[in-house]
Amino acid sequence: MSFDKPVDPQDPQDVVPSERLRPAGDLEAMRQVDLPVIGAQPSPPVLSPVPAPPMMVSVLGDVRRSGRFTLGAKTKAVAMLGDILLDLREAEFTASEIEMDAYSLMGDLKLIVPPDVEVVIRGLTILGNQRNEPGQHAAAPRRRVVLHVHSLMGDVKVKTLAPGEVEPTWWRRLLG
Repeated sequence: MSFDKPVDPQDPQDVVPSERLRPAGDLEAMRQVDLPVIGAQPSPPVLSPVPAPPMMVSVLGDVRRSGRFTLGAKTKAVAMLGDILLDLREAEFTASEIEMDAYSLMGDLKLIVPPDVEVVIRGLTILGNQRNEPGQHAAAPRRRVVLHVHSLMGDVKVKTLAPGEVEPTWWRRLLG
């Protein structure tokens, strides 16, 4: 068969037998294949939380961790001329008590926890502040984070917020 001349149905070289046009296999078996129903919603995939690295480091930049992730029983955070923000409101704890070592050199560490998490700050801060601000709706703690702080010219701030709650900005706090 060539493409430069018109197809002649009477010429046996131009006609392709119908058996050659069918796909291999039984056509009836192909019709029995389970196909998705049109309009049916597929079930969403089940996603497991991403494990947090055991050590988070910030040098001349910021590290931010929020959303769903798994927090190990021992975690280290290091900030040097940068900040670390850990939002633990949606985090899954691998243990009821988490030990976190925080080292800061001219960098800040901010920890946001849900109302059912108690935070204990231990350690030393030189030329910096340590603040633990429990929320107005502090619940009975079910989990605990023990924060071992070693800070030079850096702040450590712990804030308790409910999931989905937004931290008020400084000018909103002034206005009341």
